[in-house]
Amino acid sequence: MGCNFSVFPTIISASGIFISFWIYQRWKALNYLQSYGIVCPSKAHFIYGNLHQLRWSKTKSIQEKQMEWLANYGKVVGYYMGLKPRIMLADLDILKEVLIKDINIFTNRPDVPCGMPTLVSLRDERWKEVRHVLTPTFSLLKLKAMFPTINECTDVFISILKEASCPSNELEIYEPFQSLTLDLISRCALALQLNCQKNPQDEILLSVRKFFRLDLSRIVVMLVCFPGLRSCFRILFRFAPSNKLIAFVLNHIRLVVAKRRHSKEAPALIDALHLLLEASEGKHSEIESGKPTPGLLNDDEIAWNACVFLLAGYETTSTALSYVTYCLSLYPDIQEKVFAEIKEKIGTDLSALSYDDVSKLQYLELVILEALRLFPPVPLFVSRECKKTTTIKGVTIPVDCAIDIPVWSIHRDPELWPDPLTFEPLRHSQEEKTKRHPLAFLPFGAGPRNCIGARFAMLEMKCTIANLIRNFAIKPSEKKILFRCRRW
Repeated sequence: MGCNFSVFPTIISASGIFISFWIYQRWKALNYLQSYGIVCPSKAHFIYGNLHQLRWSKTKSIQEKQMEWLANYGKVVGYYMGLKPRIMLADLDILKEVLIKDINIFTNRPDVPCGMPTLVSLRDERWKEVRHVLTPTFSLLKLKAMFPTINECTDVFISILKEASCPSNELEIYEPFQSLTLDLISRCALALQLNCQKNPQDEILLSVRKFFRLDLSRIVVMLVCFPGLRSCFRILFRFAPSNKLIAFVLNHIRLVVAKRRHSKEAPALIDALHLLLEASEGKHSEIESGKPTPGLLNDDEIAWNACVFLLAGYETTSTALSYVTYCLSLYPDIQEKVFAEIKEKIGTDLSALSYDDVSKLQYLELVILEALRLFPPVPLFVSRECKKTTTIKGVTIPVDCAIDIPVWSIHRDPELWPDPLTFEPLRHSQEEKTKRHPLAFLPFGAGPRNCIGARFAMLEMKCTIANLIRNFAIKPSEKKILFRCRRW
């Protein structure tokens, strides 16, 4: 039999049409924002969009690239993550509409690729229901009840530091802070005692620490660039190292959940896990709300949300504490003012602090806030997704577009913060705050979808730093931080 070569032109013609159509569709997608009048950086890649410029630059960090784009293109900059349109928004008046006033349009964060049923990634009514369940976890009443546990954990932290540092040793402080914050959040949110401060080889600590050291997974990048293939890539995601580490933590939490259900006894401290379990049974804490739970939580939602509490409470606060300590080491005059405030308002007795003691330390709070301004621990996390095309103050935001808030750039904007690179805690006094736009400071986000644990994190940081300054004078060294035990 002879070959019928007459079909080849048809095949070539069809493939040419397909390629041309594919090129046209991608060109159209990469000009979507421009059609709404949004200025975008040039040279978007046909596959990656602007992802390669923003995240894979060899000369500039993501934050530096964001600042460059804002300087070049203004306060509203469009770009593409793959074909996904995104707008970097540093106009605070528009931002107020997005984060607060138009929350019904900007309810959701951009879709998390692996579809985790957590407070971070849940959408619309389901997010509202779970948020309602968990909000009482960090109420003022609960924070006061948690304070003895916070004190106990920081006491262990100080004793470990004394053994390692006195009289004049240098220390890398980040890892001890990680152990402290994991110990704290596991005990306060999950009533789980890990003993990870005294045992640096604790399995959970090592797994969580390894998780945050992983680079951005290439599978996640492909999910961003090819959203149509999401189902296929989700299968591959199961084999990613980050997914294996999350699975390990989740399995441990599921064991804790099973033990808690079997015991049928409420913990002494009503923690996040207890509220989640009540919600799974159609109950809700009557202490603060007096209302029935609006929707039952399934076992997946319980485990995933407990896992997110653990991961977020560990990483963000340990990073923030490290930066506060770093700033105090660079500015000894400010450190001495904090020490003077402690002596004046608490006294020289080194016994355990009380909740009221920590509440008196107003200057210390200003110091922490200024460190959070210069070094926000999660500068790339505040984002929203637009449900329908809407125009705000002359800027049209199209449906399905993601909004990214460049927190790092906003915190260092000289129009908002005079001499922004200078460490000046008094910027955050009540008098100075009234002179600024309310959204000029966003370390915990803003609006109904802000960080649920912000007050807990501030209390934890104040207690830790107060105890640190009571016991040590902190000085910088070439590579680490020098701790000298104080002599009262």
